[in-house]
Amino acid sequence: MENLIKKNKQENLILEVYWKETKPVSILKLISKENGINKYQIEEKQGGWEAKKQRVDKSIPNDRKVFDSVCKSFGQFVSIEDLMQIIAGKMKVPGVCIRENPFVRRQQGWVSYHQL
Repeated sequence: MENLIKKNKQENLILEVYWKETKPVSILKLISKENGINKYQIEEKQGGWEAKKQRVDKSIPNDRKVFDSVCKSFGQFVSIEDLMQIIAGKMKVPGVCIRENPFVRRQQGWVSYHQL
């Protein structure tokens, strides 16, 4: 995929990406500037965006709002355990302010079907 990116650097290349928790990432951190020479420290970490495929069916990239929404969703990650609690009606969806789900309430015996 990196060769594809280099090859199409001058074109409007649109990629579909996904977050890969195990992707090794090197970050250059500027530690000093001396006589016009920048000195960097390399920090290694895991977790980064991975290119999945080129989107030849698109000519315009997603709006910045889509990018921000995806990044925000990582900050509101819901674990399997949390999801089970939400489905069971024991926990509210984090970051979402909505009224209780009537189907969950019915399952718990709080509402009859004709009230739905």
